[in-house]
Amino acid sequence: MVEYMLKINNGNEAFGTSGKTITASEVVKTCDAAELAREIAHYAEVVNERTCKFVLDNFLAACVQKMAEGKAIVLTYDGKAALRIYPDVHLKAESINLAKAQELDPTVTEISLENVTDLVRKAGGVVVRAKAEVEQPLTDALRALSPSLSLTEKKEIPRVQRVNGQGGNGGNTGGGRPDELG
Repeated sequence: MVEYMLKINNGNEAFGTSGKTITASEVVKTCDAAELAREIAHYAEVVNERTCKFVLDNFLAACVQKMAEGKAIVLTYDGKAALRIYPDVHLKAESINLAKAQELDPTVTEISLENVTDLVRKAGGVVVRAKAEVEQPLTDALRALSPSLSLTEKKEIPRVQRVNGQGGNGGNTGGGRPDELG
């Protein structure tokens, strides 16, 4: 059974919403490697639970190593790409427009191939984070099982104000950026 909560959000300044909005979010429990290993062992009786757990315990370490080599890890379900884990590179400054470029270097009159590297360096460079994206086949597989849903909580969330010019997450434990590498 998938448990969920309903929330009444009283606006988010960062997203430009000031009125009430209703959202739903999942309330999930954690499945650790041991539990997942027991489930995998049911599918492949020749592979014991201990071996499955060993693989799972080392899976993310292997993924990190491959991402550090510039590779994406694509996991499949029924032969279709279902989950993609990859290194996501972006500017530390998020983006640089002409106004920002001129703040960084007042002599800049346009952004060009000649000055782009220097502007990016002056803006803090690039950062990398690990990212995962779910592809449609995985969602289709979950929906095909028709999991039952159960409302477990309802709550009202106060208006989220900007923090240092940025949006806050108002206590939401998901959706924030993880620590980034410089």
